[in-house]
Order: sequence, then C-alpha cells, then structure tokens
Amino acid sequence: MVQDSHIKNGKISLGGGGGGYKLSNRPNIPTSVLQSILSSIQRGQLDVVFQPIVHHRKEHFFAYESLSRPQCEGKGIPPDVWFQAAYEYQLSTEIDRLALSMSLKKRLELPAKWQSKPIFVNVSPHSLTERAYLEELEHLLQESHCPPSQLIFEMIEYIAYDPKTLFEMLRPLRSLGVRIALDDMGVGHANLSTLVILEPDFIKIDRSLIQNIHLSDRKQRLLSHLLCYMDSGEQVIAEGVEKIEEVQITQQLGIDLSQGYYWARPMAVEDWAMMTPSTFLNTSYSIGGQVN
Repeated sequence: MVQDSHIKNGKISLGGGGGGYKLSNRPNIPTSVLQSILSSIQRGQLDVVFQPIVHHRKEHFFAYESLSRPQCEGKGIPPDVWFQAAYEYQLSTEIDRLALSMSLKKRLELPAKWQSKPIFVNVSPHSLTERAYLEELEHLLQESHCPPSQLIFEMIEYIAYDPKTLFEMLRPLRSLGVRIALDDMGVGHANLSTLVILEPDFIKIDRSLIQNIHLSDRKQRLLSHLLCYMDSGEQVIAEGVEKIEEVQITQQLGIDLSQGYYWARPMAVEDWAMMTPSTFLNTSYSIGGQVN
C-alpha cells in the first residue's frame, strides 16, 4: 500500500525515500503507475504482445520481440515510463521476472511454426546482475521448453549501467547460450563505448536513425560504420521501418534484419494463431521470393 503522505495532487512523491524506498532524487510518478506495478506483481499478470523481426534479404520471418503492455484501469501506460518507475522503486527485478515469465508462457500459446523462432525480451541491465533473476531464468527456460539459444535479452537503454561490470555478469548467461542485443543503438546509453565493451550478438538501430534514411546520406554513412563493426548484416536490426524505401536502403547498405509497422504491428498471441507465413507480413515487398 502507498501511504497517503506520499500522494500529492494525484501523484506519488518519491523524494526523500519514504515508505521504505530509499532511492533519492526521484521524479514524481503518477499514482496509477505505481498501482499498476504493484498490482501486476501481486497478480503475476502482465499483457504482452509480439512483433516480428524480418530477414528482408532472405525474405523470411527471423524472430519476434515480446513487448509489455502495462495498463491501469483499462488504460495503457507507456512501457518506458512503467519500467523506469519500477526501477526507481527498486522493483525492476520483480517486473523483469514477470515480463520474462509472461513472454515465455505466451510463447507456448503460439503455433509451432512461430515457437521455433528466437524471442527477444527486454530487460533492465540491473536485473542481470541479480542472482534471484538468473536462478528464475533457468527455471523458466526449462518450464517453457525454450532452448537458451532462442532467447535474446534486449538491454533497455533508458537506465544507465556500467558496461564493464555487466560484461562480467553476462558470462554465465552466455555460457548457457543466451544471446544479448543492444537496443536503441545510436541514442541514449547505447553508445560506441558500450558496443565495444559488451560485444553484443545483435544491435538494434534506433528508429530515429531509420526514419527517412533513404533521404539522408549522413544516416546512411553512420549505419555503414556500425555494420562494419559487427561481423554480419544478420547481427544488425533496423527498428521502426514504415516505408518500403527504408527497407530497401537498409538492405542496400548490407543490413539484413528489420522490424516495424511496415511488416506488422505488435499483435496479441490470439492474432498470431490466425496468421500463416504468406499472409503474416506485408508481402508488397519482394525481391524475388515470398516471406515464409
């Protein structure tokens, strides 16, 4: 329960570390956000949707990302606001465990042809340093029959972390076969130093660098440099593609993977069940084959 003394003008005052929360210099967060976090943890429930990641050069479905959709009283809460609030309240590990659990459980409800693909799950770097989270991870992988090699942890970029410390903490995970992706590359904390230190298996290029990239020589040069650093175009994902021109130019640059509304919006598991490979993606994009 949130004490009344921490609620002012419909918001929870986080300054001063009251109520057992000891972080300082916290922003004011709407009461509804904390209520949603606590309710989700108590009920063990969190809505998740899946969005495809497409191998546009080979023209096939490569993987999918699990995206949390927190709500309060039937209204959606921006996931970045929700996860940031959980971190400020020292609840990020519990929320990350819940997001992973729901993602892997919902994965089992997908048709077999989708289950066999890798799944990207967002996680706070802080959680990957917690023993309880790592122990829960092994249990969830076994329970959901998910091979570790099919799980890719996508580091959220809006929470700062020490990449050198995290690199060492990731060794046990990587020894299991779990892979790592840097999200929103090119903005925020996902900078070149982090890229060099963490040695991620994938990088996801921020949508701000992908939007209208066909009109920007500078964006194209930057992506070319990032691609040169990675071993393969199959390790670079262009996020937020909405136009065929954006897909085409990323392929011309040598990037093989993309994700965005051009292909499909995030969908609930029930919607995936009705899809077939031929109807699932936007088949107006073709270079001589069919998406499968």
